[in-house]
Amino acid sequence: MAQTHTVVPAYHEVRAKIARGVGEGLALSRQLLLGVATTVVPCDRQGATVSRFFERLARLARERGDEMVIFHPEHIDFASRRVTGYHLADEVPGHFVKEQMRLPDAIYENVYVHLVVRGMTRHLRQGARAHGIPYFNPVIHGKWTMHRFVQAHPDCGMLVPETHPVQSGKTVHEMLTRYPAVYVKPVGGYGGLGVMRIRKLGTDYQVDADRFGSHGHLHKLLSEVQLHAFVNKVARRTTHIVQQQIPLIHLSGARKVDFRVVVQRDGQGEWQVVGVVPKVTAENGVVTNLVAGGSRGSWADIVQAQGPDGARLSREPMETAACRLAQLLSRRYPTLGILGYDVGLDDKNRVWLIEVNPKPARSLLTTEMRNRSARLAVDFTHYLASQRSDR
Repeated sequence: MAQTHTVVPAYHEVRAKIARGVGEGLALSRQLLLGVATTVVPCDRQGATVSRFFERLARLARERGDEMVIFHPEHIDFASRRVTGYHLADEVPGHFVKEQMRLPDAIYENVYVHLVVRGMTRHLRQGARAHGIPYFNPVIHGKWTMHRFVQAHPDCGMLVPETHPVQSGKTVHEMLTRYPAVYVKPVGGYGGLGVMRIRKLGTDYQVDADRFGSHGHLHKLLSEVQLHAFVNKVARRTTHIVQQQIPLIHLSGARKVDFRVVVQRDGQGEWQVVGVVPKVTAENGVVTNLVAGGSRGSWADIVQAQGPDGARLSREPMETAACRLAQLLSRRYPTLGILGYDVGLDDKNRVWLIEVNPKPARSLLTTEMRNRSARLAVDFTHYLASQRSDR
């Protein structure tokens, strides 16, 4: 009896079929097209790689037998079911090729947060939803709604500071009758922009910010009447919340410490810890964001600065709470795949939530963490693509 063989097409032949939107048998069933939406062009005009991160994503996709297209969010046409983007060149290592391809089976949205806030990805999200394409990461609720969500789930292991939406200067003034200092934050803010610390000093109020509009640093000493007028003016521009100042551990020079905890979902949809990065404010600074004057910290330095109490500090409560809250949030947002928490520890090793960022900056991460993050991103995008019911 003659022996039969299954002929598997060469890789470049399979990729060519994907580009044309056709394919048969084994080639079609095994090959997923993973999309990454970004405003970053991954190569120069000759196709040579200029972004190691996106090259790594594309190579990791190929390692698992998938293809990846990296595209600008405005370069997708849902009507014609085509996307124009970049994929790894078959013949020249370290190079990309620009080509029109079929719609991806899942999309990893990696657009800068300020562009998302301005609406750049709205068309992409709507089109993906209409075509049943899983979209990671979705937009999640803002600071005030997130605060209420965590408050409603005390079992997640995080404490939340007393928080209220700012209705007027009166809201802030009332908080300052209960706490020596409060933070006023724009609900849709990022990078520490517009975050103010307000302290009562005798009969006056000290207002400080590390990034405040086009003015940069802000330092004002205001009377009660002036404080009301100032807060009223700020609150009219955009929605703000006011929070009690969290009793964070600190270093010398009143340099407060918080931690970025990044978690991502893996190829089975389970949450994993990417890393915990300490962040430190500048001397007497307001926020720890790098773009606002903050810096990375050293765990060893932080432990040492706490004296005898330092031995009690641990990453474990932060990691456990971060994964637990992520599990709760992913029930509401099924395609949620990456979160960056800013959390604080007090001298009792309790975890306080400062804010949740669905687009944590990679600049904070170590090389090892970035590599782990890239692999998890590809694995989870593959997981979403493989779960589609129409495949």
